[in-house]
Amino acid sequence: MTAPKTSMKHPASARKIAEGNVFYPTGYIVAAFTERSSALQALEALQAASGNIECTFVPGDMLQKEALHELEQHHPIAILGHSLQTLEKHLELAREGCDFLLIHASTTAEQALVIRALTGIPVRFAVKYGLFVIEDLTVRLAQAIH
Repeated sequence: MTAPKTSMKHPASARKIAEGNVFYPTGYIVAAFTERSSALQALEALQAASGNIECTFVPGDMLQKEALHELEQHHPIAILGHSLQTLEKHLELAREGCDFLLIHASTTAEQALVIRALTGIPVRFAVKYGLFVIEDLTVRLAQAIH
């Protein structure tokens, strides 16, 4: 499998909120995969499950560059929320060689579809950016296998 074309352009519906100028893609799931083949398998599974789900493959080196830039530019108020800590986790995973998917899942139905599509695919780390909270989905995805 070859990697699809990628872009770190923030999707139109993802936006920065007032949490210290740190990228906060409201309504998106960010999933990290240790193996690129797993990320591409997940991308195919999501496309097969629904052609309507917006999903972007982001190579770890590209995410690493963007994360470093955002961490250097953040406002001190960012330490009050969890977006900075989550971005630091993404950076750590990117440095370890993980690749990522940025998946639009703003509704409960879309989130359920994503979880079903990712069941059985080894996801290293996944979070859902809600309006006011970042939800760790890693355990939920692991439990969906059983």
